[in-house]
Amino acid sequence: MVSFHGNNEQLRNALHHCAGRKSTGVTDRAVFSEAADRIEALEAENARLREALEWYGEQAAILAKATLDSEFAKQRLKRDMGGRARAALKQEGGE
Repeated sequence: MVSFHGNNEQLRNALHHCAGRKSTGVTDRAVFSEAADRIEALEAENARLREALEWYGEQAAILAKATLDSEFAKQRLKRDMGGRARAALKQEGGE
């Protein structure tokens, strides 16, 4: 098994590079290309989930302060009722 030490972008670039090499077999190219596409899909999913979690984190931070903004944050959370989280999870695999 080959070990790769790099970030996701470097791995994706390496996979696309391997997928485009003429000396690589057709099957290998398809596998490399599929792996690169899967990385991109997972990164997009991760970004969606992170965005939803950050919103909840921001609302919780606002709630921690006794201000008018904390009342608005409480109302936003009450109206949301977990909708952002469910929407982010529902979009699994892309939009």
